[in-house]
Amino acid sequence: GHTVVIGGLIEERTSDTRNQVPLLGAIPVIGNAFRQQREITNRTELIVLITPRIVRAEAAQAEGETLKYEGAERLDNFKKSFLPINQVRIVQSHIDRAKKYLRIGNLPKAKEQIKIATRLDKNNIEAIQLKNYIEQALINRNREMIGLPPVSGPEVHAPTLEGAP
Repeated sequence: GHTVVIGGLIEERTSDTRNQVPLLGAIPVIGNAFRQQREITNRTELIVLITPRIVRAEAAQAEGETLKYEGAERLDNFKKSFLPINQVRIVQSHIDRAKKYLRIGNLPKAKEQIKIATRLDKNNIEAIQLKNYIEQALINRNREMIGLPPVSGPEVHAPTLEGAP
């Protein structure tokens, strides 16, 4: 028989946690130094592979060993061909979230999302450029808070924020 792939059973859970030093974390502007906010996204995808077989008792054991080997080989091939597509989709999802947070001015959240994206795909040019931009913006925001002029680090281009939800 032919193998049938049943996919698309995806579960994504996001949890948002905020920790802060009592009183100090509630102070406007400098309170950012005394609080931490973390968003964690867990994504699980269930994929079911079904291969119908008719088993005859006399040949079952020998055929079972052969099928076991074939199944392991198919699984390896499936992992090689299917999972990178999901990886690209997940990386793009984190890039889009980083852009969304950047657009509303939440640089710490944008940094968290782009950090995840660059950890998953170290060679994604869009993620690397966005990471550099966010880091430079955070440096300048901190300098501005204490009355220092902004600095220009290595040439960092403003990202295109279209396409972000």
